[in-house]
Amino acid sequence: MALTVAFAPAAQAQQSFGADLNRPANATFGCESYPVFVPLFGPTSVGLPDPRSCTWTSAGTFGNLAETANVPGDGTVTQVRVRTGPTTGPMQVVILRSLSDAPTQETLPAPSQCCQIPTASQVFVPAPNAVTTIPVNLPVQASRNAQGIGTFDALGLSILAPGVSIPAHDTTAQDGGSLSNVFSPAVAVGTQNVNRNGAKGVQLLLNADWSPATVSAPAGSPTGVSVATRPIMLGNRVARVSSGNALVDLICNTDAAACRGTLRLLRRRAPARATATAAVVYGKRNYRIPAGKRSTVKVKLTRRGRALLRKRKTAKVQLRIAPKGARAVTRTLTLRRAKR
Repeated sequence: MALTVAFAPAAQAQQSFGADLNRPANATFGCESYPVFVPLFGPTSVGLPDPRSCTWTSAGTFGNLAETANVPGDGTVTQVRVRTGPTTGPMQVVILRSLSDAPTQETLPAPSQCCQIPTASQVFVPAPNAVTTIPVNLPVQASRNAQGIGTFDALGLSILAPGVSIPAHDTTAQDGGSLSNVFSPAVAVGTQNVNRNGAKGVQLLLNADWSPATVSAPAGSPTGVSVATRPIMLGNRVARVSSGNALVDLICNTDAAACRGTLRLLRRRAPARATATAAVVYGKRNYRIPAGKRSTVKVKLTRRGRALLRKRKTAKVQLRIAPKGARAVTRTLTLRRAKR
């Protein structure tokens, strides 16, 4: 089941979004299963791969996005609220980030790339049979640039222990109309997850407060021109390796200037005191991507880089992106050997 994404008009003040919490948390299942609604036969339960943890997010109902977990726009989620039933345990709010280069329109349906996990809240244990409020500081995005490339976030809730009921309102016995996405096991910050399942008839009882971004345009910029806070983004956390080159997917998330900088593929978990010169480099390449465009950067692998995939199909490395004029960031990248 794909996440349905709606881009809301720019907001000017703090607002709340998410589920209506004036309903009981009556779900009796945890991370071991999720319900589906089968026509003519009613609700049934399907097992999940890992009963120890899972992540849920809500996608509203057919034709109604009012209770989705999609954030209203670029800004910050400042607090979240969770309604629980009689069982509780360790939980965490996560940001589920999708990218899309679909044509510009009010609503961007699939295909979109879901989901990167850029950040998460602290782990907390909500009180049973209550609404628990958790202060957070989670930067989020929900916007597209002038070329139509969209970056949009949704809130997810990870349940991090077995035997804990999902804090949700179960309506499968009535109409099965609510739609949710379920990840098993729970997602982790810095990863990309596509192993989601669709659940019907369950509304995650999670809502939040959001404040809009307050980024000022540079002097001389036209009124209303947005300023990208992250100029370069990784479009895919898996890079195919062909003929000794890693094909790294990048997005230039600006409306005006091209994105320039340097990529380095490095050994993972390098010693904490290792300097840039001491790090093991598997590949290096300068890049230049036109504003608002998506491009594949071909990074030639070193001898050590080629050796990583000599006896296996995949290998994880650190990708260090150093944009010109901006702070460098490091991401985990999976190299995948092309079929021979």
